[in-house]
Amino acid sequence: MPKFALIYNPKAKRNRKFPWRMYRYRSIMRRLGGDGAFIVSENLTHLEEILADLRQREFGILGICGGDGSVQIVLSAVQRMWAGDPLPRFALIKGGTMNTIVTAIGFHGMGRSLLRGIVHHLLHDLPLREVEHPMLRINDTHCFIFGLGLATRFMTAYYEGGGGARTAIKVISKAVPSLVADTEFGRWVAEPFQARVTLDGQVWSMDRFTTILAGTIDRYPLNFMLMPRAREREGHFQIRFTSMPLRGYIGNIYILHRGRPTPLVPDAMSQKAEIELAVEQPAILDGEVTTLGARLSLELGQPLTFVGPA
Repeated sequence: MPKFALIYNPKAKRNRKFPWRMYRYRSIMRRLGGDGAFIVSENLTHLEEILADLRQREFGILGICGGDGSVQIVLSAVQRMWAGDPLPRFALIKGGTMNTIVTAIGFHGMGRSLLRGIVHHLLHDLPLREVEHPMLRINDTHCFIFGLGLATRFMTAYYEGGGGARTAIKVISKAVPSLVADTEFGRWVAEPFQARVTLDGQVWSMDRFTTILAGTIDRYPLNFMLMPRAREREGHFQIRFTSMPLRGYIGNIYILHRGRPTPLVPDAMSQKAEIELAVEQPAILDGEVTTLGARLSLELGQPLTFVGPA
């Protein structure tokens, strides 16, 4: 039986909302005895020390219980620390607000049922369901979904409002007045930026953008199906661009949410993309806002193996 460790982030929003989950999940993991480990790491502090210890103890499955940001941080750290050596398998246990990644990869159900199912399969030596999926490698980090411009500013406003469906509606409603009048929020959220984009050695004709998006999964936070072709070609990821003003986004929000093609947001399938920003922009990585510098290199990372109940 492979050894299974679960890294639990109590600060992830759903875990914070239901603090008793930590004790319930620890109880489930205890069923594995010495072949299981339950590690609580607030805000994923001391992550490298935790991962180094698990690697030394030869844990074959690493579980992450947190939100999309927790998943991105842990998976990036593992790939950096393993440095080309065979990677463990991964189990994603829902613990955040949106849990976009685990749903897009294809594991459904509540976090508790996923964890109980994995532990049951391990105890009874049953085969786990496996799904292989790559991440994007951007400079020295990894993610499933990436965005610049409007996508990042929308998520910034969303998090500042506390998150949740009601906040998303409020942010969209706040943008609606820009359809008929120039508003400060409308100017900020869709402020254009200059960039030079090269796809597989070819320079993209556009150099002024309100959004650049890329990803290896089909959906973005809030279930916007912005990357419907993400898995269309092996070895490629989907990338989309637009200089569309805010009124264009609002007027086409249904089309964008459903993932329907539109010439207003052209796309391409690429193996490697280079983005040179005139001015560094904040970026969204799997729902978290960060900065990566003014020169960005995007390509597929190695496929990761995710497991869940069969």
